[in-house]
Amino acid sequence: MRIFGLGTPMLALFCVFAPWVAFAQNPPADFGSNATRLKTGLFTYQDRNHDGGSVVGSSRILIRRLDNEGGYEFSNLATFASGFLGFHSQRWTTVASMRFQPKSAALSFVNGNEAAPVFDITYRAGRAKGFVVSRSSNEASKKSYVNDPIPADTVDQRIDWATVTANDLEVGRHFEFNVYDPKSGVSHVQADVGALSDVHVPAGDFVSYAIDYRIHKANGVEHFRVFASKESPRFMVREEFPNGVVTDLVRIENAAQ
Repeated sequence: MRIFGLGTPMLALFCVFAPWVAFAQNPPADFGSNATRLKTGLFTYQDRNHDGGSVVGSSRILIRRLDNEGGYEFSNLATFASGFLGFHSQRWTTVASMRFQPKSAALSFVNGNEAAPVFDITYRAGRAKGFVVSRSSNEASKKSYVNDPIPADTVDQRIDWATVTANDLEVGRHFEFNVYDPKSGVSHVQADVGALSDVHVPAGDFVSYAIDYRIHKANGVEHFRVFASKESPRFMVREEFPNGVVTDLVRIENAAQ
């Protein structure tokens, strides 16, 4: 998956944890995505360079339903093949409603027992509020606060892949929504559902929809492709990133709900 939290998102992997508290929200926009279409459990992925060469990382994504709140929690522990600013992994967690209306998101870099927060955001009453910590190799960390307006059809950017996987998929379908990241703000997404094909990954062979989606950032357009299983409940089989990294499903495990 991607590395988030140091300016423009750099591509590779991610994860963190933050409690969810229910707040009044603007009515969610219906762009066709519904988390009940997703398979819950623990999903292990491996990231390689586009030519199928060296492994650049791995991630373990947990999807679970929050029965008491009627929402879903998505969390990920991503491990880097080589150190990044002195850290070897990243954690994030985001909580959203069944229709992907965001509730909270948080992210940290991790090295052993050390966890360095990157951001912690709560989505409340049409705004994203919280803090962001900027880090670089030659500067001291700097904490700043955000309080940004969020359109009703906005999804936390950590789970854009889940949003497209959980859409009302049909070959030729086009849909749009927005994503939010505390570093880059709100960005518009356009998605198109392509043909079904057989996709081979370490976890097996799966008939999958190819979904191309474009995130329109202030500094340019980022193009992603997700392969979502035809079988239901759905799961992400593969993702292709703008920098050529490909993440493939290695294993699916059931997890306590």
